Order: sequence, then C-alpha cells, then structure tokens
Amino acid sequence: MQITFLGTAGNLGVISKFDHLSGGIIIKQDETQLHLDPGVGALANARKFEVNLRENTAILVSNSHLNRCSELNPVISAMTHEGLDPQGVLIVNPNNPLLLEKYRNFTERTMFAEPSKKIGVEEFTITPLKTTSESLGYKIEANNVVISYTGDTNYSTEVVDQYLRSNVLILNAANTFSQSGEGLNSGDIVTILKQIKPDLAVITHYGKSIIQNNPLYEAREIQKQSKVSVLAAKEGMRIDPTAYLGESRQRILQFITRKSTE
Repeated sequence: MQITFLGTAGNLGVISKFDHLSGGIIIKQDETQLHLDPGVGALANARKFEVNLRENTAILVSNSHLNRCSELNPVISAMTHEGLDPQGVLIVNPNNPLLLEKYRNFTERTMFAEPSKKIGVEEFTITPLKTTSESLGYKIEANNVVISYTGDTNYSTEVVDQYLRSNVLILNAANTFSQSGEGLNSGDIVTILKQIKPDLAVITHYGKSIIQNNPLYEAREIQKQSKVSVLAAKEGMRIDPTAYLGESRQRILQFITRKSTE
C-alpha cells in the first residue's frame, strides 16, 4: 500500500499566500487507486509527482469547499478520457454544487456519502465519518491496514471515537498549540493521538499558523507529547503505511529515552 500527498494547504488563504496547493491524497493498493479531495493543484501535482489519474478507481470528496474539490470535474475527465471510457466510483457529499452533471455521468457509479454507511470499492472498505462541521472524514480499510482521515473538524469525543482501530491517522492541522478557532489545533491532535494510539500519524491541510511555525516543528512537538510517530506531510511525499505497523511505539520510546540522556 502507498499513500501520496498531492497537497497540504488547509484553505484558500494558504494557497494564495504560501507555496502550498491542495491536490488531495492518493491511496493505492495493488491496482486500486483512491483519490481523496481533488482540490487546487490536483492535476498539476499529479503530473509533477508521476501519479496517473487515469488509474483512479474511486474519487472521494469530504466537503464542497473549493480547496477540497475545485478540480473534481477535471479529475473525473482525466480518469475517464473525457467520458470516452466511463469508469470509476464517485463518493461525494450530497448536494455538492461543484459537481457538474456532465462529469457525474462519466463515472460508472455515484454514491452519496453518509456517516457510518460502509461502501465497498474493490478490496477497500470505505466508511464516511462524522465531523463537527458539514465536512466528512473517512475510514479506509484494505489488506489489514486501517487509515482514518479526519476531514475538517473540531475536537469532540464522538468524532474521535470513530478513529479507534486506526493504524494510520491523517489529521487536518489548522492551528498551532497556542491558536484556537475552526479546525484542530496541535493540542487537540495530541489528545486524539493519546486516545487512539495509531502506529503513525500524519498532519496535513495546514492552516496559516502551522505554516508560519513550520509544520516539521509542530509534528516533532506533537510526537514528543503524544509518544506516537508523527510525520508532517509535504507535497509529493510517499509513505508505505505497512512499514510503520507495530513499530512506532518502540521507535518513539527510543527517541525520547535518547533525548533525555543527551
């Protein structure tokens, strides 16, 4: 299995002011390829990082904001050769105003995501998750690996309980420890990781304060406080989640022990 990040921007303000796009996340297992949230820069970064959108098996959308699905229609076009070869599954939030009927008809199947209602796509089991906003999260399972994506949400116990059993947790990081507002801050992420204890956490979809403070620094501090391995996503970053299964706790404990004796 492989996860590729085509963008890390959390909102349009970040895209306009910083060198970040929001092209989404690619999750691939064997011949099945999922494209999660094809926002600004999806096509450009797919070309740049050698991701073939024609190979998309399914497209998943978490909400109707431009930074999450502005390139939904072009990505469908790329997947289907502009409708000449209709294929693929579209999993989208209901009443998405950016989805054009023409492109919806290019796919083999369109499914409207509902929290807790499981969807099967080849070897993947996909479960939409609740958030505290109109957005959705997703739990994606294949080959005994469980990947959970928070979507745009604030902290709540009900939301966090959905991430149980996750091997990899991808979190939208909107704010630093000292900031609060819409979306998760780094303190929320520490709390979540202490509860869920995934093998790996990845922060992405950065807000302005995260970028100004350096995502790598935030990831290191979150890792230190949570004792979970944490990566800061970068555009083009590829990870094999199976490489982290069952190993992160030992590595982080070794890291903390070594730092405490230096």
